Amino acid sequence: MVVYKSLKPLAFKSKDMNHLPVFWRANNKAWVTAQIFSDWFTNCFIPQVEMYLKLKNLPFKALLLIDNAPGHPTSLKFQHSDIEVMFMPPNTTSLLQPLDQGVIAAFKAYYVRRTFQRLLKNLEEDPELTVTQGWKNYDIAKCLVNIKESLDEVQPSTINACWQKLWPEVVLKSDKIDNLNTTVNQIVEIARNVKGFDEVNRDDIEEMMLNYDQELTLEDLEEITETPNEPKQSEHDEEEEEPVKPDFSSKSIKEIFH
Repeated sequence: MVVYKSLKPLAFKSKDMNHLPVFWRANNKAWVTAQIFSDWFTNCFIPQVEMYLKLKNLPFKALLLIDNAPGHPTSLKFQHSDIEVMFMPPNTTSLLQPLDQGVIAAFKAYYVRRTFQRLLKNLEEDPELTVTQGWKNYDIAKCLVNIKESLDEVQPSTINACWQKLWPEVVLKSDKIDNLNTTVNQIVEIARNVKGFDEVNRDDIEEMMLNYDQELTLEDLEEITETPNEPKQSEHDEEEEEPVKPDFSSKSIKEIFH
């Protein structure tokens, strides 16, 4: 699922919204709220699991493990008789959650590498294109393609291995988390070919890929419920931002990708 600030941004003007490679939802804050998560559970998770189990000739029965983020409503426990929903103990996400044990890191590495590859390719194809224009041309539609391709690259063995701390019995000896050293080296090499990024090193890339995402707090949820939360309906609602003088020092790379 991808939650964006606009329901149909300009980049999707000629695209069929029913054929996006993600489950697409929006609100003005681009946050996962309880309402959006329940929508995902009913209209994405249940149909996808049902389809998967049918392919495996298995009965419809599933277990959904999620953390205690405020956007994950406890009412999910009672929404489907054949799906058991269990919440992980508080303050254990970084210690136990499979996503945080390597899946997110692998995805980010592949995503960053593809982003630099696309930027470098655009600059090579159009010598008159500036780095600033190259970044600006990277819209949300291209981002979704990058997301899909990067997630597909994460190996099943990596995902399985990331269950080691939460459920070691399901992890095979052959399951190993992707070694990202090679990927990080590739990112550094590609980035140094882009004007303005020639000072980039491993530390810059690794710092940029740290999991800086923070869960919503109760105060965040109160703020979003107190303000108008309807997503923008039209591409014309998106305001043009004032051009900013580019600063491509290594310190700014993390902010650019954020």
